[in-house]
Amino acid sequence: MVRFIQTSDWQIGMKGGGLGEAGPIVREIRIESIHNVLKSAQEQKVDFVLL
Repeated sequence: MVRFIQTSDWQIGMKGGGLGEAGPIVREIRIESIHNVLKSAQEQKVDFVLL
């Protein structure tokens, strides 16, 4: 059986310029979220991560 995690709307490339001081925080949280998805994929031994 093929196992996968499906996720969407990572907004890759978004700089958050319109977010003012929150921009860098939003970028950091987005990157942390990506790491969390990939960590979960490894823990669950999925075959694919679909974006």
